[in-house]
Amino acid sequence: MLEGKGIAYHPEHQIARAEPGHVLFTDGLTVEAELIIYVPPIAPPAVLRGSGLVDESGWVRVDRHTLETAFPGVYAVGDVTLIPLSMGKPLPRAGVFAHAQAEAVARNIAATVAGKPAPARFDGRGACFIETGAGAAGFGSGNFYAGPRPAVRMRPVRCRTSVCALSRRSPAPAPAPAVVPPSGGVVVPEPPAKVVEPASPVPQAQLAAPANAAPTQPGGADTFAAWGPPPAPGLDG
Repeated sequence: MLEGKGIAYHPEHQIARAEPGHVLFTDGLTVEAELIIYVPPIAPPAVLRGSGLVDESGWVRVDRHTLETAFPGVYAVGDVTLIPLSMGKPLPRAGVFAHAQAEAVARNIAATVAGKPAPARFDGRGACFIETGAGAAGFGSGNFYAGPRPAVRMRPVRCRTSVCALSRRSPAPAPAPAVVPPSGGVVVPEPPAKVVEPASPVPQAQLAAPANAAPTQPGGADTFAAWGPPPAPGLDG
């Protein structure tokens, strides 16, 4: 997707400095650029740095499944945490992971207060849409706890107005789609013969779901995804 637009991709490179017209990487490579979109380094807030929760890494180290810190009964979720992955890099600091981590911690705290076992675990799964413009996008999902490297794959998304067809076999039309409501990540079959009219012609087989259409896991070859919150981690196949 990037190369088709004349955009060079430099994985495994860290930016040392960004200046007008070019970017300098820590390995000495310099790349010219007409447009630079750069996210500066981030760090936990000062209140955490003085709390004893942050270790020598500068982050709050937690159990990768329970999110418990070095202090029993104290948890940390989201961007302040450090969770090393199998290849040595940390779990990306993204909202989809913070959301799933918070759900696991909340369930376990509630269970502990109720005197019950706390079985909820964060499994390292996440997903997101990557919009590329011109009605095209990608859907990346996978298990970041897999080894020896995270098991993540990208699939194309075909967009028509507010409805995007997610398919492993793009651009072939998908039969008997299910629909993901904009309000959440629950997949339900369409009511009988309900058709969504797009701005440009799309084969009706992509948009109409028969009454007996079976629910489909998000990310399947015949799934429709409405723009909105990404599917809940763990639901993507």
